[in-house]
Amino acid sequence: MYEGKFALQSVNQKYFSLLFKAAMAAAVVFMMVLPFIKQKLAPVVVVELPPPPVVVKPEPVKPTQVKVETYVTKHNVVLPDFAAIRDVKTKKKQFFEFMSVHVDAENKRLEKQHKWLHGVKAHFVENQAVLEADKAELYNLFVDYRIKHQALSTEAAINELLKCIDGLPKSLVLMQAANESAWGTSRFARLGLNFFGQWCYVKDCGVVPNGRRAGGEHEVEAFPTVAHSVRSYFKNINTNTAYSLLREIRAQLRENGLPLQAEILATGLIHYSERGDHYVKEITQMITYNERFLADKSAD
Repeated sequence: MYEGKFALQSVNQKYFSLLFKAAMAAAVVFMMVLPFIKQKLAPVVVVELPPPPVVVKPEPVKPTQVKVETYVTKHNVVLPDFAAIRDVKTKKKQFFEFMSVHVDAENKRLEKQHKWLHGVKAHFVENQAVLEADKAELYNLFVDYRIKHQALSTEAAINELLKCIDGLPKSLVLMQAANESAWGTSRFARLGLNFFGQWCYVKDCGVVPNGRRAGGEHEVEAFPTVAHSVRSYFKNINTNTAYSLLREIRAQLRENGLPLQAEILATGLIHYSERGDHYVKEITQMITYNERFLADKSAD
């Protein structure tokens, strides 16, 4: 009986020993696979993705017509490229030389007419015979320079005409040309040979200013030659009522045998620009500052 107990006890011990080893082996295996189990059992983090963008098909854009201003030269004159001259002194000298030819020519033409008028006046004053051709020319000048000769004696009418048909100091003309045309580089000078900023009021008579107000009709007048441009400037100064003060000053200087000083006559240009006194001051300063570039300052 005791042997049977010992045998059963031995069997039990072996059985428990095997169970213990199996349990230990299972524990080891469990410890090895535990990280993987935790990884699989880890909570799933749900990341909300933004909704896909809504694709909006743009409406077709109608092509817009861009207004491009075309610059058409209104003359056949080959002008110096004053804008390309970088040296200021060189630019000024070349501009004055270019313009002086035409200014001198117009002054000489007016001087000749001025002397002719004095001769015709002397004939009337002395009751001498006047040629019919001279009478016709005199009448045309009365009309051209807007002299109301019907209400005046012939002598008085000629005196009014003498105030109008006269020259101007070259330096004054050149400084206005430089000022108004930006030394020959302005669009109006290049396209229309307008060096003095004169306006006209007939369609296509010149170059339309970029800043012209809506409904405006004026243009900056265009000329076929530089000589025409200069002559038109002289005619404007010699006929426009805005410059009657300049003509009166000039007549007084002539009567007193004094030279036509540019700085003095510049005071009669107060209405040439909307800037008034500031414009006169600017022209006067230009005359003084640029004196060294000119051969002479006055026209006798």
